[in-house]
Amino acid sequence: MTRQIQWTFRIAFFGSLGVITYLSLAPDVPGFVSAYDKPNHGAAYLFLSLTADLAFPAAGFLLPKALPLFAYGLLMELVQESFMGRAFEWWDLLANAAGLLVYGWLSPHLKKGLASPRLRKGGPGRG
Repeated sequence: MTRQIQWTFRIAFFGSLGVITYLSLAPDVPGFVSAYDKPNHGAAYLFLSLTADLAFPAAGFLLPKALPLFAYGLLMELVQESFMGRAFEWWDLLANAAGLLVYGWLSPHLKKGLASPRLRKGGPGRG
């Protein structure tokens, strides 16, 4: 992976952290409850895992990436306690962890696909 691609994923990762922090701490819209709240949490942490893993490919996943992302999710839940209309929810934390676990399960398959000679040569019909 080129350094330019790594930097692109670093920008995506840190930008996503900023957006997720804002969404975690912004006031809820009164009377609005998303039916997709928990899947949104899982998808957000799956995306954070993907971008972190591609932004910093030399590091492993579990300790250098998954554990800090889980701690970030826990911190967001704890900080929400001090915001009006927000509250700590164990189910949100579990959905965050599910996103991390799904990526941990998928990542060997993704990395195997990214390492295929066909993709390294520029895709089908190019090499």
